Amino acid sequence: MQLQQQNVFLELTKNKEEAQLVKYIFGYPLVSSQRNEDKELLIETIMNWSIFLGLEINEKELTMIVLFIQNSYSNLTIGEIIMAIELSAKRALNCEVEVYNNFSPMYVGRILSAYLSYRKTNMADLLIRKKNYDAQQEDLKRKPSPEQQEQIIKEHLIDIYNQAINKEEISDPFNIAYDFLKKHKLLKVIKGDVDKSIEYGQKKYTFDKYDEKTRRLKIKLDEKREVEKNAKNFLVVKFLQKTNLEELLSKINSSMFVN
Repeated sequence: MQLQQQNVFLELTKNKEEAQLVKYIFGYPLVSSQRNEDKELLIETIMNWSIFLGLEINEKELTMIVLFIQNSYSNLTIGEIIMAIELSAKRALNCEVEVYNNFSPMYVGRILSAYLSYRKTNMADLLIRKKNYDAQQEDLKRKPSPEQQEQIIKEHLIDIYNQAINKEEISDPFNIAYDFLKKHKLLKVIKGDVDKSIEYGQKKYTFDKYDEKTRRLKIKLDEKREVEKNAKNFLVVKFLQKTNLEELLSKINSSMFVN
């Protein structure tokens, strides 16, 4: 899981700072890990830090610094301690990095707090990209499979077909049938029907905007959208009335829904 997260973050990185942070955050154990090998790695890291600074520390000082890090920065990884050391040496942290012969918890806290500010600044955009990535993945999980989408559109077309045959009018407010049939070149339209569809669309719009009983204005509708919607549904009706349903359904398959 940790490796998978690391790979996702690496794919989303845009610069070397982000990539380096991902490597040190996900590629190392937490400083609070209780595994013996991880404890030894943390101790080795602190000892190397003291050598790097040109200072010697005794066992008591080493233990004090290790416990301080584990208690005060338990969410950091050992890799991040290593990165903080490297950044402090490059003077890339916004803090006083001189140790003044005093390698103490106070000095360590100053460096690690500055590192956290560095991490927050340099990870901000990456975390936003990761959040958007996760949202996209969730959308994909919720999206019906191609096979499910095939079944849904077939059921919709069967319903629309029955309406077209029995009522000579269909209820398809979002023009799902028209858009699907048109996209896959299944909708055959006769030129004369196009003119009739526009005329029908306008008449139906005029009728729908008034109350059937009182004939008073019922609701304010978007005329252009309503005329277009009605015209498209008219064309679907005319097409289905001349179409063999089983033959039409046999032309629809799951590959039509693969992006």
